[in-house]
Amino acid sequence: MKRKGIPMKQRTRICAMLMALALIFNLLPQFTLPVRAEDSYSGSCGENLTWRFDTNTGTLTIEGSGDMEDYDWGGAPWYVYRDTITTVSLPDGLTSIGYKTFYSCSSLTSVTIPKSVISIDGYAFTGCSSLTSVTIPESVASIGWYAFEGCDSLTSVTISAGVTSIGHAAFCDCSSLTSVTIPESVTSIDDYAFGWYWKGEISDRVRVEGFTIYGYNGSEAQRYAEENEFNYVSLGDAIISGTCGENLIWRFNLITGTLTIEGSGPMEDYASSEDVPWRSYLDLITTVSLPDGLTGIGDCAFSDCSSLTSVTIPKGVTYIGIGAFHDCSSLTSVTIPEGVTSIGEVAFAHCSSLTSVTIPEGVTGIDYSTFNGCSSLTSVTIPEGVTYILGGAFDGCSSLTSVTIPEGVTYIGDVAFSGCSSLTSVTIPAGVTDIGYEAFEGCSSLTSVTIPASVTDIGKRAFGWFYKNGYQKVDGFTIYGYNGSEAQRYAEE
Repeated sequence: MKRKGIPMKQRTRICAMLMALALIFNLLPQFTLPVRAEDSYSGSCGENLTWRFDTNTGTLTIEGSGDMEDYDWGGAPWYVYRDTITTVSLPDGLTSIGYKTFYSCSSLTSVTIPKSVISIDGYAFTGCSSLTSVTIPESVASIGWYAFEGCDSLTSVTISAGVTSIGHAAFCDCSSLTSVTIPESVTSIDDYAFGWYWKGEISDRVRVEGFTIYGYNGSEAQRYAEENEFNYVSLGDAIISGTCGENLIWRFNLITGTLTIEGSGPMEDYASSEDVPWRSYLDLITTVSLPDGLTGIGDCAFSDCSSLTSVTIPKGVTYIGIGAFHDCSSLTSVTIPEGVTSIGEVAFAHCSSLTSVTIPEGVTGIDYSTFNGCSSLTSVTIPEGVTYILGGAFDGCSSLTSVTIPEGVTYIGDVAFSGCSSLTSVTIPAGVTDIGYEAFEGCSSLTSVTIPASVTDIGKRAFGWFYKNGYQKVDGFTIYGYNGSEAQRYAEE
């Protein structure tokens, strides 16, 4: 059978349509896509600057020297990847960060601005909502308008001496930023540069509550703070000091949050945190620096320092007073030197972030509630020289999983380990004679215990009980002991 072809008239019409489509395609604007090579994208971003984006690491790398280009809205060549850029690496030869270069890079968490940069132009980092801190080096003279606007995770900004002008709304809408230190070199701060955020309409600006500016008297920083009714602290007044012992002085730096003790000898004792000379700054103290000549830490000396995260106690210290670090809820680590022989009651009570502690060999006893409520404490080393563990010493240490009580201990006080709900193993040595009332009550993960023949007195609900809508027995709790012993009596009763 002969196959029929397309009629001539119809073929002519199809050819005409194809030619018309080709003509239209040639008239459309042409776009150049970024070059892709091994999961990287690259191009130029200045006369002598190139860029590369690694999709695997989220790192945008700028290389070369000179000024970056300025861009319109969404015009930066990496703008299409803005939600996946987590880190920006800038070269030492860079002299300016261009207009809208990193605009809306919402996943950017860190950037180091090199010391060669002279200017940060407008909108450079606007909308970088994951950026938490930034340091402006002393080489930078100007920060453009809206440069860091909308960086609402930003909690720390360091502006080095050298900056002279800060543009309109440069750090506006940085609602997590509560303070800034402005050097004397700054001679111009435009409206809404710091301490404001948008609420609703763009014209509806609200002050960041408690915003504080640290600066110098007679400076542009003071003018801006006073005109905007912000807190102002003169850097001349930023160091507060006094005495805290016969031969000891203290200094507190409002800018750094560091409390420094200097001199020698023991600290004074205080009845409570309301009596310490730095009581007005308890929530601001993040670091404590203690001198080598210190011999004793006074009662309640650092109690309620809720922002204190770590402390190193010098080797010359022989005792830690009652409640010395009580309720330091951010304290995660503490180093207690070998020279310490006495740790007072409730010394570290309610240090709820403390994860581990080593008690030095010279300590002979664990006092009342010394580590009470240390709910993050997972391990503790009790030295061989300890002879007693008093009531509530580790009460409420709900993350503690095991404890070995050394051979020398003869007495374990009431509720000493009560509420240690993660405790699965406890070793009680021969030599212990007394185990107090509810000593291990609430240790709901502890299912058995071996009690030596030396124990002659076990208090009520010392083992095998927990409280939930009334006292209840731990299911299947087993006591291993000797016939005719106190252990047998307690088990049978």
